[in-house]
Amino acid sequence: MTSDMGEMFNVMREARRARRAKFGIPCPRCAEKRPKAQPSILLPNQACKVDGYIDPRPHTTLEQRNECYREAGIDLVEQN
Repeated sequence: MTSDMGEMFNVMREARRARRAKFGIPCPRCAEKRPKAQPSILLPNQACKVDGYIDPRPHTTLEQRNECYREAGIDLVEQN
């Protein structure tokens, strides 16, 4: 049996995975500089920690993120 805090972290991890699956793209500079390594997955407007490349796409809106979470079956707001 997990605690409430553990369940919350599990949901947050699932939400992060859903966002990366839907909005993430491989870093193009990582693919050029390190062709044998796996490229970093970048979300819109995120900087790559390895080589500093910044994804030029605009930030995702709250509606886009919530739609992504609904598609993945994740409910971030507790129902009382």
